Amino acid sequence: MKKKDYLYIFLHVPKCAGSTFVKHIKNNFDAEGAINLYPNQPTNYAVGGYEYLKTHLEVKPYLELLDKSIKDKIKIIYGHGVCYGIHEYFDKDCRYATFLRNPIDRVLSNYNMGLYLLDLNKKGAINPVQKLILERYFLDASGAMKPFDEWLNTKPAIANSLVPFLRARKALQIPHNAEVTRVHLEEAKETLDKFYFVGITEHYDIDAAFLYGKIGIKKFCENHNVAKKYYLSKNDSKMRELILAKFPFDTELYEYALKLNRNFKKHKNFYALAWNTKLRRMLSDFCGKTLKDQ
Repeated sequence: MKKKDYLYIFLHVPKCAGSTFVKHIKNNFDAEGAINLYPNQPTNYAVGGYEYLKTHLEVKPYLELLDKSIKDKIKIIYGHGVCYGIHEYFDKDCRYATFLRNPIDRVLSNYNMGLYLLDLNKKGAINPVQKLILERYFLDASGAMKPFDEWLNTKPAIANSLVPFLRARKALQIPHNAEVTRVHLEEAKETLDKFYFVGITEHYDIDAAFLYGKIGIKKFCENHNVAKKYYLSKNDSKMRELILAKFPFDTELYEYALKLNRNFKKHKNFYALAWNTKLRRMLSDFCGKTLKDQ
């Protein structure tokens, strides 16, 4: 029986191990087989002036202008600009996937990235995009790193809550600047309910292995981790309190994602496929040769 050809749509939530997953996508799919949807980065296909998507709100017109001959070749779509509703523009069965992370670890990882970029800047090893992120989100008017509590309350903040992030992406266009309420939390949960798979960053090895197998990843890469060390401790009680107070619904959303993840893993083929992929990864070289090549 022929294997069904699904279009996989990966929502890259910032600081949730998405960079590692995307690295594998890029290492396994050519430009014709994938579309990246990252604001301010060039897309694979320049149409109608949308070579650079400024926000996720430009996804809809971009997809509307893509020729069917291009769409038919696409096997995976990924990026921060992915929104629920993309499947409406393709004549394929689609599966959405994402990873979520413990909110305390995610926010601290964001701030650690700023400290990492500051180190790069001092060494003169920072690139223009990294420098823009550093200056826009992490430095104060004097050029010094913002203290954690000040940074956490800065707008725009790279530490934005997961709830409005997901709410803004439940459809291709939806207002996302309103104050976050429990209604929005429930909307975010409803969005996750429609996903084929919600992975957990803390379970990345096994969860990613399952998706690698489903998507058809054969060339494996080392895990991507921008900051090789933690500058802040996630055990700092004051910082934990600040994060939980700032994002009261993120913990609930994360717990809901854990529930979805546990329920999905009750499927009898989850661990069989995941461990089969992990075995293939152990037997293959990183970033290059597949078993067939050796």
